[in-house]
Amino acid sequence: MDIIDERFTLARKELLDLSLKNPLINYKLRAATGLEFPSCNVSDVFDYLVNEGKNVYFTLEETTNPSRLYVNLNDNEMHSRLLKTYRSSKLFLEEKGANILFLALGFLRYTDNDNSFYRAPLILVPVELKKLEAQDKFYIAYSGDEIRLNVSLITKLKNEFGLDIDFDFEDEMKSIDGYLRFVNDVISKSRYTTW
Repeated sequence: MDIIDERFTLARKELLDLSLKNPLINYKLRAATGLEFPSCNVSDVFDYLVNEGKNVYFTLEETTNPSRLYVNLNDNEMHSRLLKTYRSSKLFLEEKGANILFLALGFLRYTDNDNSFYRAPLILVPVELKKLEAQDKFYIAYSGDEIRLNVSLITKLKNEFGLDIDFDFEDEMKSIDGYLRFVNDVISKSRYTTW
């Protein structure tokens, strides 16, 4: 059984897109969908959302409360982006049967061979974007699916920079602090990456 697991893992890694076109290697906010949260404590949000199983709402006011994610947009922009994201993720789920919506927690900023800076998410939490019809408000809830590390980034850093940030996350799933400390230790020794 171990040989089959090893071959499956190898085949999966061979299929990875390690180019800068992959948003898991070179993340850029899309023009009309998605949101960025400039000031959140990723560990607190993870604990609140995943471990406590509570819903997280969006706010236009800066806060350290893990039940609210601060969005640096005006109300109309935020609502428009949330509505488009809600519709596209719901449509994809209905048509393809797969959830494509993830909350990316922790980003790595790194330079590639051309000395340009890129950002890549570290941890991907599958979420559902839900809508309170009466109030026309949105919130996210943990879907219960597998939380993932960014395998594309792990593979790229290992192959191109000799940095190994792979981690047995399932054993540490109660908290992401261990993984973030581990990544910080690995990248602090490299000239290619910043936290």
